[in-house]
Amino acid sequence: MLNGGWEELRRRNRELVLEGRRVLCDALAIDEPCPESMIGSLAALPLPDGDSGSVNELFPFDGLQDSLFQEYRIEVPVIAWPAPPHRLIRISAQLYNSQSQYVALATALRTLLD
Repeated sequence: MLNGGWEELRRRNRELVLEGRRVLCDALAIDEPCPESMIGSLAALPLPDGDSGSVNELFPFDGLQDSLFQEYRIEVPVIAWPAPPHRLIRISAQLYNSQSQYVALATALRTLLD
């Protein structure tokens, strides 16, 4: 439990997701896609285009999401947006998350996207 209650939890989660977003933007060599004022405890970042063949039209699933889980045990949504082959990754922050998890995700993305 946090001494500051819900307000402290919201503040901590927002600060953590903002730091995670910075780490991922650096790893992906992209600018932050929106102002910090628009971020709560979730952030979405564009990824390089994927392979259109890896996306099932009935159930849009990107192989990068599977690789992140199978090879690194990182579970994070990779979403076709607005339509394949364009895609984004969505990160979130909660009390059980830490900055080291976003660093691990950035390292995995650099490896898988090269």
